[in-house]
Amino acid sequence: MLNIARFIFITCIVFITTIYPFDAYPQDEGILYSQRAEQYFTSGINAYEQENYRRALQEFNSILDIGDVTHRTTAAYIMSAKSMIELGQNRDAFRRLQRFLDRFQNSLYEDDAYFTIGVALMRDGRYQDALYRFLSTVEITGKTELRNQAEQYLNHIIRNYLTLSELEHMYAEARADYDRGFFALALSRRYITRGNIGTARSLLEQAVEEYWHHPFIGELRTLLENIDKGISMKIGVVLPLMIDQPDDPLRILGREMLQGIQFAVDKHNEQSDIKLYLDVRDSRRLPSVSARQVQDLVRDPEVVAIIGPVFSDEAFAAAGVANTVGVPLITPTATANYIADIGRYIFQTNPDYRNRGRAMARYAVEHLGLSTLAVLAPVDSHGQDIASGFIEEVNRLDGAYVAVSEWYRTGETNFRQQYSTIRKHGLQDSMHLYISFSGPIKQDDIMKLAGQGVSLSRLNSYVENESIISVIDLLGEDGPRIADSLGLSVIQGDLFVDSLHVPVESIDAIFLPITSRDDIGILSAQTAYYNIRAQFLGSGEWYDISALEENRRYVNNVYFASDSFWDTDDSTFIKFFDSFTETMQNRPTRNTLMGYDTMQLLSMLVRNGAINRDAIAEALSSGIFYRGIHSPIVMGKNRVNAAKNILQYAHGRIIKIDEIILDE
Repeated sequence: MLNIARFIFITCIVFITTIYPFDAYPQDEGILYSQRAEQYFTSGINAYEQENYRRALQEFNSILDIGDVTHRTTAAYIMSAKSMIELGQNRDAFRRLQRFLDRFQNSLYEDDAYFTIGVALMRDGRYQDALYRFLSTVEITGKTELRNQAEQYLNHIIRNYLTLSELEHMYAEARADYDRGFFALALSRRYITRGNIGTARSLLEQAVEEYWHHPFIGELRTLLENIDKGISMKIGVVLPLMIDQPDDPLRILGREMLQGIQFAVDKHNEQSDIKLYLDVRDSRRLPSVSARQVQDLVRDPEVVAIIGPVFSDEAFAAAGVANTVGVPLITPTATANYIADIGRYIFQTNPDYRNRGRAMARYAVEHLGLSTLAVLAPVDSHGQDIASGFIEEVNRLDGAYVAVSEWYRTGETNFRQQYSTIRKHGLQDSMHLYISFSGPIKQDDIMKLAGQGVSLSRLNSYVENESIISVIDLLGEDGPRIADSLGLSVIQGDLFVDSLHVPVESIDAIFLPITSRDDIGILSAQTAYYNIRAQFLGSGEWYDISALEENRRYVNNVYFASDSFWDTDDSTFIKFFDSFTETMQNRPTRNTLMGYDTMQLLSMLVRNGAINRDAIAEALSSGIFYRGIHSPIVMGKNRVNAAKNILQYAHGRIIKIDEIILDE
């Protein structure tokens, strides 16, 4: 489940520890400087930043237990409540902060207290109560960052948790001018998205007249002006249409994606009074041309957002232009890392390489329960970035580690060196000892093993076949200690690196982020040849049913993370497929769906009231979730899709078994 609340607390630590380092209440109350309180506070902050919230809470509670009001008392109230929230103790946090507000009525942390109470209430499912606390925060705070965070929560609650009738009731019950102005704006946006334009106009006219001094007066007037002139919004589109190169295969990609975008626009315009129009430009698959086209689009004040470019190098070239002017640029397919890092107006609705690796790691460890992992990846940027994301996430999770990472050049077909290294790591663990039944073996040793519960028929079979068997397989997890106590002759596993009849079973899974379908057969066959008995984990390039079928004997039950999946049995997909095919006179492709989903995401934002550049950018950064036809899209503060499909190939079919939504 996406946790949109999680990213906000760390900024409050910075405020608490830097802006008001000594006290947060009026000087005339008299405060006690306490070295002991300072030590507790420093230790608590360090623990909080390391996500050790239980220890952080203990340290902050120690300050409150001192008795006297010290220079860290008020900050300890705030930080202990934040720690409680991270521990799921939402109601305790609420009670503590209510006591704080009663005790320190003029505290400089009053706005932080209201904000944190709002988070506690929201996590407890009390959305209306939370909304009022965030409203209080916005009204009284002078801290820009805190105000922005509170406004994000307000918008999130209104979009996702309040019905139209609830908003109408809250507006009717509001008494303070600030609250009434806020609810008038929120309610007007909801009326517009429902097509109740006349009702929205009447409400806005009344609000503009009554609340001319309100902080939201600019937004109220803009919304009213848009209604009066008939709302229309222009969306820029930059695609490789290759108009001057009709034989270029990229022309098909651009045309298919544009069809998906146009189909979404047509559906939107049928259902909404806020009309969308496209300004389509040809990138010619050149970064310089893409940048020029984006530069032209951002100069048009009617353009509120841009979809494209689609390739990573083009997106890098164009993103800086859009970000400087403040126009949201949404690339639907670019996968390179760091594109969105260019600025707050740049978005990737396709997961980047890092998130692809992280998603597979998360599923492997948390859902499959795998703990000892290996990586074999190509050294190109694609393979390195995905593998690095996988390793990063494994190392972040408890109880798992990457035992060995190996690399190969693209096009390489002989992996003897890489697999020998993997075998060595898999066999050299001191816990992986072996007993050889090859050659003369003492009957006394046979009887000792039988005395530990190993059947004589099994032991005789090992002797007959001259087997080499893991001590753990024979005697269980405590096998090495038992073998030592019995005086059995054991052999270190790393002596069998070149003995391919000895399996490597200590590695739970091997992650293979391939770049070519041909690698599926080559790598899976050589994994089997080198007798490494590990679960296969893959990247989206494994989504090739014919290649998987060709290598079924090796790759059955492989798991891989993919940015797309079509559920042809799903009623939503069937309805879309039939409608698109009838309207556009051709069948949708993966490119069609990626264009359609990106435009549908924008359409959803517009229907929810995001009708200018800043509103769209803010909405796309607020933890929004959109259930796409080909993939879920989850956009948060990192501005990169944090959702990924987990697929499995099993017995001739590729099925979707889960979705991973990454923390930011």
